Amino acid sequence: MKHILRLPYIVLLLAFGGLTLYTYRELPGRAFAADDYQWLLSVNHLSPLALLQQAFDPSAQRHFYRPLVWAMIWTQLQLFGLNPAGFHFVSLALHLINSLLTGLLALRLTNAAQLSADRQRSAVLSGSIAGVLASGLVALHPAPFEAIVWISAQSELLGTCLLLLAIHMWLTALPTLSSRLRAEQIQHSGRKIMSVWWPIITATILLALAMLAKESAVLGLPLMLLLGWGQLRPRWAYLPPLILTLAFVLLQVAVGQQNRVLREGLYGIGPQLISNPLRSLALIIAPLPGTEHADDAWLVWAGLLVALALMAILISEARRMLRKQPVLLAPLIVAMLITLAPTAPFISPPDSRYLYLPVTLMAVLAGNLLGRWWANEGMHINRLPIGRSLMIICCCLGFWWGSSELILREWRFATGNGPGGSLWHLSTAICASVTPRRVILVEPPIAVPHAEAIIHLACGGSTQPMVVERAGLESALQSGSVVIGFPGGSATVERWI
Repeated sequence: MKHILRLPYIVLLLAFGGLTLYTYRELPGRAFAADDYQWLLSVNHLSPLALLQQAFDPSAQRHFYRPLVWAMIWTQLQLFGLNPAGFHFVSLALHLINSLLTGLLALRLTNAAQLSADRQRSAVLSGSIAGVLASGLVALHPAPFEAIVWISAQSELLGTCLLLLAIHMWLTALPTLSSRLRAEQIQHSGRKIMSVWWPIITATILLALAMLAKESAVLGLPLMLLLGWGQLRPRWAYLPPLILTLAFVLLQVAVGQQNRVLREGLYGIGPQLISNPLRSLALIIAPLPGTEHADDAWLVWAGLLVALALMAILISEARRMLRKQPVLLAPLIVAMLITLAPTAPFISPPDSRYLYLPVTLMAVLAGNLLGRWWANEGMHINRLPIGRSLMIICCCLGFWWGSSELILREWRFATGNGPGGSLWHLSTAICASVTPRRVILVEPPIAVPHAEAIIHLACGGSTQPMVVERAGLESALQSGSVVIGFPGGSATVERWI
């Protein structure tokens, strides 16, 4: 892996990092949005001990069991106060770390695939290209933009980061070697048992932390098994992550009994179990402008075409397996398809933030394909200039287009949350000088729980927020009230009582 540290690859990675920071250059100046205020209100003024008691107590959860997200939001609140810029910088840092971890994963798996196919000459080149391209795809893919621009979606970033670290440690346990070296590895495996313990246990701990950040990390065990396809391990190595996964599933079942999302019927069994993964596939392959809400009907049919193409590749890989030839793509394809499972139960089309983990696996798969193609193309001198030149041009155009589309999506997201941001700025300005007894919000264009959380967070618990329609305003007036309206979508003080 030291070959990726060569100057050309470092320059490319720095270029992707710089383009990512340029793409999200407006993000640090954005206000909090939607659920952010409720998260902040939940952890505000909690002592460290009270935070641990509330976050890690399953019986206290009414939504999802994500104690590490509680701890993460609380820590940022202590560091940055109620300044959203610090929170956004943390999101960007996690995103860049995930892009590097994904690139490293593509490098390792592509190298291993080439070695298993006895292609030592092309392993280094294909692995390095795969790593760089996969890193760029994760950094600049438009589909999961919500995970980066929405502070409440930091659970996606943190869970993916910990899961990628767990997968890396799992692959460290015993590297995949070419078929000619496996006999020697088995012969000396007795001396390596102790050296296998620490990466297995570390991978299990990281998997546990990933589950505590995001419940979809329960897919970590099948992902580790698929991405570690062909590795030689003692049988006991599978027990720690298996026991952990079963225990976490039982815990989530218990928490799910009081999950308000389930009670409100936002999950269900129906045609969306098929249509949502197909929509997600289409969004990953073709994140066209205006598709961030995933509600276009054509996405289902586009996803079906992608699924059929992937099935054809899997059938081809199955034939290779029957002929006892190396299987290179099947584990990666199955791993990516598995990550789409959490999007299936939603009654509504999948939100973009849920595509973050699937995009990382897609990036590994795409980097693997392009890296191996690049290395194999180099063996045919007569096709070298045209093939590689076209690939470079297409990649440059694709990454620049992805950056441009991300800028537009981030702007639309910030614009959609403008009323909440204006209410936050106005209420903090009001309560900095005087604490009203009641803040009356007239037909706010934001969700009622979000509006109430904004007032409580800005003014404290002694101020009562009240949401009314215009016709019921007069009956709600009393001494010590501030009436806030939203002409044109921006919060404005209409009168003081």
